[in-house]
Amino acid sequence: MDKSYLTLPEIAEILQMEEPELYEEFDKLKDNIKEYSAKKATFIIENLGIRNKNKKVGELTFPLPYQNGVLSFDIKLCVALETLYIALKKESEEIKIARIGIISESNKTASASYDKTLMKNLKSCPFSNLKAYELVKKYIPKSFYMR
Repeated sequence: MDKSYLTLPEIAEILQMEEPELYEEFDKLKDNIKEYSAKKATFIIENLGIRNKNKKVGELTFPLPYQNGVLSFDIKLCVALETLYIALKKESEEIKIARIGIISESNKTASASYDKTLMKNLKSCPFSNLKAYELVKKYIPKSFYMR
């Protein structure tokens, strides 16, 4: 994959607003690391089985036909967040917890509730940031199985 949905300045603008504390760390990285991370984030989205019948060979899936040629903000935010976490080689705390299936915890009784369905769905999720995954999840066909 040699394309990204967003340019580095577009990613920087979103991250300054969404993740200001991590943005400073991201901003210090070399541009080639940022560009690679943006391309990888785009690659992850492109491999989610999202269909676009108007897509031509070599084109990206988004924007979808009904989006009138405009990349929606949820996809922009998804790419920016995933680029950030890929570049910094981090996983969000939410996705770490979700991958082990914890849906609630209590410190007083030292108990935790688990959701096996959530754990099964996210175990092989390619995203490093749960918020990014939640933004794009609505576009993924129900029959798609992440490997």
